[in-house]
Amino acid sequence: MRPTVLVTLVLLLTAIPAGAQTTSTYTTGYVTNVDAQASGLYVLLNDGGAPPKIVQPLNCNSTNGGWMFIPDTYRTMIASTLIARSESLNITIYTSGVSPTTGYCTITQVVE
Repeated sequence: MRPTVLVTLVLLLTAIPAGAQTTSTYTTGYVTNVDAQASGLYVLLNDGGAPPKIVQPLNCNSTNGGWMFIPDTYRTMIASTLIARSESLNITIYTSGVSPTTGYCTITQVVE
């Protein structure tokens, strides 16, 4: 392969944004907003596009305008989510579906 073609390919591949990936139990995105309550942290993710689109795993059933919930007992996940928001990091969250107790989709894992 000619060097100019290789350089062009590398530049094109690095210019493509990661974007959001969504499956039945996880999604990838940027923390758009948070709401801290005594019971835990409510989280809203977007895909990082222009304009940004709210993203949720499919098992969340598009509930509550995209808001998802981390119970206060998962303090490490709450801290990781807040750091990701302050640093504008792309994260992956896993969920267990909509909780009958809160009515929100429950986040069970946060990966930076």
